[in-house]
Amino acid sequence: MRAAVRDATSDGRIEVSNFVRMEYLRGVILNLIEFYFLIKESDSVADALIDWSQKFQPRAVKIVMMSAQHWLVDQEDYNAKELSLRRLGDGIVRLVYAFDEHLNRRAKDHLKCELGRTNFPHLPFNENLLLDFYERFRAIQKIVPPCQLCEFKERQQKSVVRRGIDLHGPEQRERFKANKGYVAQAERLEGLAESTVTSPKCRQCERLGDTIIALHAPEKAVLVTADRAFVAFGEILDREVRLLPSLAQLKKQ
Repeated sequence: MRAAVRDATSDGRIEVSNFVRMEYLRGVILNLIEFYFLIKESDSVADALIDWSQKFQPRAVKIVMMSAQHWLVDQEDYNAKELSLRRLGDGIVRLVYAFDEHLNRRAKDHLKCELGRTNFPHLPFNENLLLDFYERFRAIQKIVPPCQLCEFKERQQKSVVRRGIDLHGPEQRERFKANKGYVAQAERLEGLAESTVTSPKCRQCERLGDTIIALHAPEKAVLVTADRAFVAFGEILDREVRLLPSLAQLKKQ
């Protein structure tokens, strides 16, 4: 996948918004932290893996399985609980460090996403780092966040109207009906348009992440992604999208 990203971005520079960083923290890091503490509560790593696979959504299961080669599969004593915990915990912190090291250019943050700024201090690993990170992230999600989502939403609504763009109407959903990711976003956008909620909520960003990323990207930016929903948004918004191969496709190559 890194090679595919490198090929897709070879003629430019990579910029990542704090919102995209937030999506990574929410979708990957928080799941791994939850799995860390599930192992801690379980009798063995094997028991934790069974519980995780039965109780959690497929995406969360996939995230844990994809990480296992770094802390479990390639190591000796794979079922040594404390050793596995140490490897996993240290690996979680290093994932965030690596994200910020390799993707260190930030696009202008029009959303002022507080979650996207959550970080680990540069300290030797102990599990309190994970617990503190998790609690800070969840605490922000529970309140009315000090972000600019409502202002961003208002600006974007005016922009699409001015440009005569139909972002989510019935015609667009029919046009891209084979694109399930886009259709799901369009239906949620319609629901938001009918909502009377006037204050920002992190749940809104969680449900409309792809839409926000597409609208938030700098005007001349090329969107590089493996998510096919962006293909539809690219055509609607007249934005260039470079679609990366899926992991399944890469394995076949």
